Amino acid sequence: MKKRFLLLLITVFSFINTTYSQERKISIQQKDKQLSEILNEIEAKSGYSFLVRSNDVDLKQKVTIDLKEKSVDEILTILFKNKGINYEVNGKNISIFIPQKLQNKTSLPKENKKITGIVTEEKGEPIIGASVKVNGTTIGVITDINGKFSLDVPEDSKLSISYIGYLSQEINVKNQHQLNIKLIENSKLLDEVVVVGYGIQKKADVTGSIAQVKGNQIQNTASANVSTALQGKVSGVYAMKSSGQAGAGADISIRGVTSLNGGSPLWIIDGVQGDPSSLNMNDVENIDIIKDGTAAAIYGVKAAAGVILVTTKRGLGETKTKISFNTYTGTSNAWRLPEMVNSDQYITLKNEQWATTGVPEGLNMDSIGKYPTTNWIKEMYKQGIVQNYDLTLSGSNETSNYYIGTTYFKEQPSFVDNSFEKYSFRINSDYKIRKWLKIGESLNLLYSKLNPVADGQRYLDGIFRTPPMMPVYDENNQPGGFGFVDYLSIGDFDGGNPMASQLMNRQLDYHQQVSGNIYATFTIIPGLTVTGTFAGGMTFDNSKNVALPYKLTDKKDFSTTDISLSFNRNWSMLFNVYANYVKDFGLNSIQLTAGYEASQYAGSNLNGRGTNAKFGLQVLSQTDVPRYAEGGESLGRSLSQFGRVNYQYDKKYIVQAVVRRDGSDKFGADNIYGVFPSVSFAWKLSEENFIKNLPAISFLKLRGGYGINGNDNIGQYNYTSYMQNARAYPYGTYSTVAQNVSIRQSYIMGNPAIKWEQSKQLDMGVELGLFKNALFFNVEVYQKLSDQMLFYKPLPTSSGLTDQYIKNSYQIVNAGLISNRGLDMSVTYKGNVGDFNYSLGANISSVNYRVEQLADNNPIFASPVLAAGSLVSKTTVGESSGYFYGYQCDGIFQTQAQIDEYNAKAREIALNQNPNLTPSALAQINYHTANTAPGDLIYRDLDGDGVITTADRQKIGSPWPKATYGLQASANFKGFDLLISSAGIYKRDVFNASKVKMYQFSSYDYSTTTLALSRWTPTNPSSTNYRINGNDPNKNMSNPSSWYIEDGSFFRIKNIELGFTFPKVWSSAIGFSRVRLYMSGQNLFTFTKYTGLDPEFGIGSAISSGVDNGSYPQSKIYMLGLQVDI
Repeated sequence: MKKRFLLLLITVFSFINTTYSQERKISIQQKDKQLSEILNEIEAKSGYSFLVRSNDVDLKQKVTIDLKEKSVDEILTILFKNKGINYEVNGKNISIFIPQKLQNKTSLPKENKKITGIVTEEKGEPIIGASVKVNGTTIGVITDINGKFSLDVPEDSKLSISYIGYLSQEINVKNQHQLNIKLIENSKLLDEVVVVGYGIQKKADVTGSIAQVKGNQIQNTASANVSTALQGKVSGVYAMKSSGQAGAGADISIRGVTSLNGGSPLWIIDGVQGDPSSLNMNDVENIDIIKDGTAAAIYGVKAAAGVILVTTKRGLGETKTKISFNTYTGTSNAWRLPEMVNSDQYITLKNEQWATTGVPEGLNMDSIGKYPTTNWIKEMYKQGIVQNYDLTLSGSNETSNYYIGTTYFKEQPSFVDNSFEKYSFRINSDYKIRKWLKIGESLNLLYSKLNPVADGQRYLDGIFRTPPMMPVYDENNQPGGFGFVDYLSIGDFDGGNPMASQLMNRQLDYHQQVSGNIYATFTIIPGLTVTGTFAGGMTFDNSKNVALPYKLTDKKDFSTTDISLSFNRNWSMLFNVYANYVKDFGLNSIQLTAGYEASQYAGSNLNGRGTNAKFGLQVLSQTDVPRYAEGGESLGRSLSQFGRVNYQYDKKYIVQAVVRRDGSDKFGADNIYGVFPSVSFAWKLSEENFIKNLPAISFLKLRGGYGINGNDNIGQYNYTSYMQNARAYPYGTYSTVAQNVSIRQSYIMGNPAIKWEQSKQLDMGVELGLFKNALFFNVEVYQKLSDQMLFYKPLPTSSGLTDQYIKNSYQIVNAGLISNRGLDMSVTYKGNVGDFNYSLGANISSVNYRVEQLADNNPIFASPVLAAGSLVSKTTVGESSGYFYGYQCDGIFQTQAQIDEYNAKAREIALNQNPNLTPSALAQINYHTANTAPGDLIYRDLDGDGVITTADRQKIGSPWPKATYGLQASANFKGFDLLISSAGIYKRDVFNASKVKMYQFSSYDYSTTTLALSRWTPTNPSSTNYRINGNDPNKNMSNPSSWYIEDGSFFRIKNIELGFTFPKVWSSAIGFSRVRLYMSGQNLFTFTKYTGLDPEFGIGSAISSGVDNGSYPQSKIYMLGLQVDI
């Protein structure tokens, strides 16, 4: 079946290759040019290939021609007129020759001859689909299922034979008629190197779990943050963009949850810890993701959550200066927005709600048709833009190389007045000063400006609370829109104008960064190098918010200009020195690494605010006294030693051991240092004789390991107690108080016993390459235990550290254990059919995550939900953290008789438990409330007492997906290339708290979406949505329940890019070495059942994930781009 399918593909593409338009019109204009140059231009413009069948054709003769919009046949007829040259067309090939009667006997035309042959691999197995072409022409065939081919070729021609995964060959035909061609495997795939921390290793020799993403896979991703480009690319990496806002990055979790205290992967950029937001997509060469504990152990202290190593581009391989320019520009729109009600529908719904609360109708039914409709969702979401400009210079010679890159990026998503701009500059260079000395540096400069959405996620409150009758602007053309006295004067509305909230609260966040490193590598003796690196960085962040005056109603009258400022400065410094020794002796190979590292970081911040700025001056000094100011400083240091031993025997058996000792000033004197070891192995079975004889298996490796990593993700000085600012407390009794006494008390209760949190991971994997690694599998299983978790334990009131002034009363303790057991799988296939090359990839990951221990086994509650009035996330032993905790809904009451039946059952149970209940007391017992009515949710009674209480709350969902996956595809055919990337999440529950805003009708005036039109009414007895009632007697709105739980699974095509690279003859004609045009789209297709704005809204924290309070939807982006090289 497989062979038949391959033959079908071959037939299809052969048909495509030979059905070429004979009517294509081209223009050509040349003066005194050689005939060979004219023919080359016709080839480039028409797609035909010329074959000279006679040595007597003078290709150097000068020709002048000026023709426009002519067919190739017409051009050749005019070109060869009176020159004694004839031609024949065969498909896309044109033979040029001197007619026989014009030749003497010694110059007879050379006829084509038939060549047959077979193409095999080294072991003699036939290669199916290998390309056999005549050099300089498009004449060619592909081998059949037996590896054989037959081809008519000119005398003295040269054949080119190629196949994916093998080295190409060129063969001169000469007097041969039968060819036996043996292709040699291209080991480049396995010879690729990956960064492993303070060194590199061949991909085939790695004993740990390391995955790689190439820079060309993410180069044209329209995002300000490199982290967003990893979605769906690597198994075991759970990545979701945190928001659709401008400048947003992605939340990333590698192999489950590492700590309840949070923690993100460690980013290492060119050997130094960095921030992905500082990177430019175009500057990235490779991204290596370390997933297991054995490979990450070399980074010790911060590697518990995984390590992401970024290598930026350098000028390697460029023998002369290369100038590259890449630009794209496009439009963006929210991928989906809710439908909104019009004014008439709103009046109907609002009056229905007012009838349940006793508030007089502010808009009676006579108001129908009176007011125009403002669609607030469309007013707030407009078409956005995205644009990017990259300019790079690179070059190298025998002793040096350099890379210089500069970028301007602007993102303005669809939400009004939300934008992000970034300017970056990078220079990387290396210099070989002596045979024994190499030095280099990297320097990165960054400046960015963000205009964020006002008040974060709460921006939806304004959109869904604002009546559609309200205009966007008032009579003075200012955001306000007040004036509907007959409605607003009732006092029921206390919402705002969302346009005013965004435009009149002006905030700008500025970020400046300078970072870089210098290194020197000394070759002491052959195989022994010593490298020293010094790195440093400084960031400056300042933010200014100006709240301008505007008035909506008497309740929303902002009459002053208020100003707040913040300034933050942080710097870091790192020094390391390490030695690498490599030695081969006989069948043995050894690599040794040993090093020392010290780092220090510090930060300071200053914040100020004031109200009622005078004279129209938006400066803090012009605000009223008193003004408020506060600030703080921080300082931290760490010290580390590390070593690695890698031993390989006979290129088959590999053992590696790593140890790192880290010291951190976050812990007390007895626990400053932690030691983190790992050991791993690999067995390359494909090097064994019993595997080598299996022709289908190209590569097979078993590997495994066990490693321990550290985590110190807590603030400074938690090992000691420190005091809060002095406060005045009354002294004496109520009647004898003479004065307030100024005292200080502990703000934090220190814990000198706190020590390193540890992540212990066991990993086993198999890598399998088939058919010369055209088909490649990677399967891994792992178990990760996070032990002695650092946890913020709340303090009891009896500690004396909880009062009205202290908001964070806690103590850091080592308590708790969580486990992650998972499976990572990936598969890739690379193939070709003639000139059509393609690659397919898929990956999937699944992890079972559980909390095994907690401090005192007390549950943790989190996630306060807007308008629902309760904490909905709960963490307990035996479950995954942050599961949703609420009432299970069993439908909607349709009749009063149904409610009476539930009430009767509740009273029967109560009477059985207490026969002495009086009739009046018994009458007070209800299933839920006395005002429960048809249209209310039915809550499940778990404890069997017949009454709904907090004891009936249960686990109603989990925010952690059953699986994450990604699909990738790429192809190229002649000058065309295609890249498709996608990502998906399977079975992730979401607590859709935004449904409250989309559906609720209460004194807060929520719900202007059409979701409310599907409410329960006596004439429309819905089985899914409850009734409208402003008092909410059944707690339909405020009780966390399964009504809010939705399936947040989705599959999204993250990126589609189609490009065309112009033939070199075309680009060189205009002075470029390469010209490529491309079009791309992001988030073009999303498949989901989720009804919220977007199922992709970030991961959140370990104890509070999956709660959608109103996510800013991702943008659907269409772009056009251009790449040129000089």
